[in-house]
Amino acid sequence: PDSNNDWNPDLRKYQQRDVRVVDEAESEVEVNETSEAETSSTADVQTPTGNTQPTQGGINPAPQEQTVYYYPDENDEADDEPVDNEPTYEELQQADIPNYYYNEQTDGSYMIYAYNQELGLDDITIPSEIDGHKITGIADDAFCECKNLKKVTVPEGITYLGYRAFVDCTSLESVSLPSTLKVLKCYAFERCTSLKRIEVPYGITDVQQVTFSGCSSLTEVLLPDSIKTIDYQAFWNCTSLKELVLPDSVEFVSAFAFSGCTSLTNITISSSMKHVVQDYFYDCPNLKNITIPESVDFIEQDTFKNCSPDLIIKCKKGSSAETYAKENNINYEYY
Repeated sequence: PDSNNDWNPDLRKYQQRDVRVVDEAESEVEVNETSEAETSSTADVQTPTGNTQPTQGGINPAPQEQTVYYYPDENDEADDEPVDNEPTYEELQQADIPNYYYNEQTDGSYMIYAYNQELGLDDITIPSEIDGHKITGIADDAFCECKNLKKVTVPEGITYLGYRAFVDCTSLESVSLPSTLKVLKCYAFERCTSLKRIEVPYGITDVQQVTFSGCSSLTEVLLPDSIKTIDYQAFWNCTSLKELVLPDSVEFVSAFAFSGCTSLTNITISSSMKHVVQDYFYDCPNLKNITIPESVDFIEQDTFKNCSPDLIIKCKKGSSAETYAKENNINYEYY
C-alpha cells in the first residue's frame, strides 16, 4: 500500500492503492531487433501514485485506473514494510463504523441490502435510521450466511423482510421481529439451524414457503391471529418442534407444511380450516395428539399414515373428525 493513502472510517474501507489494469495481450508487441531506435526506446509512464516506471517494447498503454479496497483479517500476514496509517485488525474491531450497506427508496427511506461481516459481531441491533433516513426494509439475502450472528434485533419501523434475508445463519439462536413488520418473504430463515424460538408479529398474514424450513433447533413457534395461510414446507424438517397451535385465523395450509417434524407430538388445527389433507404431517412419527375443530368437514385418506400408532384425535361429538377416526380405527376423544 502507498503510505500517502488514507483509511476512511466512514466507509469502513482502507484504500490500498490505485492500480493499473492492462490487458496482457495489449502489452505484447513485436520489437524490431535490428532497429536501434526501437530497441533503445523507453517511455516513462506516470503512475497514479506519482512514481515513474518504464514500459516494455516502447509502448505506453493507456492506464485504466481502479480502486482496490482491502479488508484486514486477523490472520493476514503483515506487510514487509509497515504503513503508518494502515489500521490494525484490533483498531477495526474497536472502531465505531457502520456495518450496513443500504439503498434509498422512492419515499426517502433506506433499505438495508447487505451486512458487513468483517468485524465478526455475534449480537446486533439493526438501526432504525441512518443519517436521518428511516430504515423500512431488509432486502433479499441481506444477512445471508452470516455465520457469526447469534442474536439479531430488528427495530420498530421495519415493514419488509426479504427473500432469504437470514438464510444459512447457522449460529443464529434468537431473533426479535418488530410489530411493524407486514411482509415476511419465503426462505427468510431457512436452515437457521441454531434458532430456538420465533414469534411472528401481528400483521403478518402469510407464513410463506420454506420460511422456517430446516430450523432443526426450533422448539417454540408463536403465530399471531392475523395469519391466514401457511405455505408449502413452511416448517419442513423442524425436527425439535414438539407442539404447535394454529391460530383461528388460519384458513389454509399447504402440503408438507409440517412434514419432517419428527419430534412433533401435539398440534391444534384452526377453527377456520375446512380441510385437512394428506402430506400435512408426512414423516411426523411422534404425532400423538391432534385437535380438530367442527369446522373441518373433510379429512383426506391416509393423512395420518406416518404418524404414531398411539395417535388420538380430539374432536367434537358428531363431527367429521369423529367419523374419520372411527372409519380409520384411530383413537379419539371428545373435548
